[in-house]
Formats: sequence, C-alpha cells, structure tokens
Amino acid sequence: MPLSDWQGSYNGLTFGPGTAYSWIAAENLYDKSAATNDIDKVGGGTYAGRDEESGKLIVLTLELLDTSTFATTLPALLAAFPCPSNTDHDLLWKVPGITNNRKVTGRCRRRSFPVGFQFARGYCLATIGLFLPDPTIYDATTSAVVDY
Repeated sequence: MPLSDWQGSYNGLTFGPGTAYSWIAAENLYDKSAATNDIDKVGGGTYAGRDEESGKLIVLTLELLDTSTFATTLPALLAAFPCPSNTDHDLLWKVPGITNNRKVTGRCRRRSFPVGFQFARGYCLATIGLFLPDPTIYDATTSAVVDY
C-alpha cells in the first residue's frame, strides 16, 4: 500500500494522518541525538538476529486518540511491535520535501505504553525503540535491472 504524505508503516501497521495513530514524523528520524549507539549491552544470545557494530536505536512516538476504536487499535499496535523481537521488518516513511518513500530495517527492542488516568480515558502515548542493525536509509521504491 503506498503511503500518503507524513505517513509511516512498520510490520503491516500504517501510522500518521488518516489513521488511528498520530505520529510526529520528523521527531526522531532526522535528529542525530535520537539515533544512538547507546543500545542495550547484552550477551549470550539475549537478542537473536543480525547485529552489527554500527547498529542504532531510534525511537518512535505514536499517539492513540480515538476512544471509540481504542479496543482494536491498541492490540493492533502491540501486535505490530512485538517486544523483544528477533524478526527484522522494514520501517517505511514518506515526509514531503525531505524524503519520499524511504526505509530502514529493524526490530522492536523496547516499547512503553504508560497506564494511568489518561489510558483509562482512551489516550495512549506509545514509545517504541527500534534497533537498526544496518542504520543506512534506503529508497523504498522498487527498481528493475535492465540488461541491454
């Protein structure tokens, strides 16, 4: 599914304008301090999957605001970001004027869904940490190799 302006997608879940998940698009993706080498120092196979020395951790912040669909949107968000995960998925985004259809590949290592008064009223501010073994930003559009 093609993304609209200011939308993102991860593991089948689309977030941003026109969805139940509000996303401040450029909040973390372009902030040098957000992509950090300060990842969990683990050993003994605690996290499965491909890790590289240059891996980065980025943080996504998503808001769930619609109380009428809260019972379905929260489980969908939890399912899209299983934690800890040993499966890499593409994080795609489209920010007009800056990037058009870009992606990185990563897995969920941290997630936070604070429960309190606001949560009981149908508001959730989810903070999700994605570990990117290869933090290189790629173009998400497909291209074909033509042999002449």
